[in-house]
Amino acid sequence: MTLQECLDKTRKLINYYSISGNAVGAEDPAQQDYSFRAFAAIDTAQKELAARRPLVRHLSFTQHTLRPLDSLPGFQRIEGTRFLYAQGACAFSLLCDGNLTLSMEAESDGQWEILYSTSNTGNGQMTQLAWQADNGLIQPSTPVRLQIQSDGAFLADAALYTAFPQQEDIPILGARRFRALPRNFCRLLDCRPAGKLGRVMRTGFACVDAGKIGFPWDFDGVVQLEYTAYPETICENSDLTVELEVTDDAAEAIPFYTAAMLLTQEDPKLSEFFLNVYTEKLRALETVTGFRIRNELFGGYKR
Repeated sequence: MTLQECLDKTRKLINYYSISGNAVGAEDPAQQDYSFRAFAAIDTAQKELAARRPLVRHLSFTQHTLRPLDSLPGFQRIEGTRFLYAQGACAFSLLCDGNLTLSMEAESDGQWEILYSTSNTGNGQMTQLAWQADNGLIQPSTPVRLQIQSDGAFLADAALYTAFPQQEDIPILGARRFRALPRNFCRLLDCRPAGKLGRVMRTGFACVDAGKIGFPWDFDGVVQLEYTAYPETICENSDLTVELEVTDDAAEAIPFYTAAMLLTQEDPKLSEFFLNVYTEKLRALETVTGFRIRNELFGGYKR
């Protein structure tokens, strides 16, 4: 059900049951006020329903092996100058703490040309430094080096790569590789690699943090996710063609709750009737002990 369809069904409900037969006419001057209040009621109802009848969605991610062309793995202290060399390297990533300068350089006519340079000042925490060249700046046959200079800075997991995957966060060598989850992600139900490997690789395979999901560095293949979706907030600026993020049977209850909220002051008896119908529809969906419906427009609770 779309937002527009829900609004239309709400208006038809009120018009059908109203004594006057036309409580909310399309040309009614109060229509704008009804619409504004309706958006808030629809948002409240769909979130109530989504909490009790979650909308389950599926998603898949593909991750390919990311092999460093040259690296300084592990944790070490840098005294003086260190180099990483690789032909056609277009990106680097590392962790560091301390005063450090580095430059990405490409060889041209026997000379090293600086493509990118940066520095870091120690602050007691490991900081990620990373860079990727624009497409076409470095050819596959071009010799490239990463020059690292310091007098005692700490360095971890420095590496050169051909490129970083565009859909991922810039990775750290050996660490989890993170992807952004959908904005409406609520809770992860299941996550496993596709195929036979998924039967044994489940516990601890994925890590969800700050709206992102991370997979092991060396995993190569397709990951299948099953998760519950949390409804996007509906307001007066919402697109009327947007689908309500609840199951189809649960969506049928939303117009009754919306109508009840719109008539709380105008027609309390009809409002109570609609709220009772809404409650019965919820009970038909799922039996919840001690269930209460919160009236967020006017405060308090309705039973």
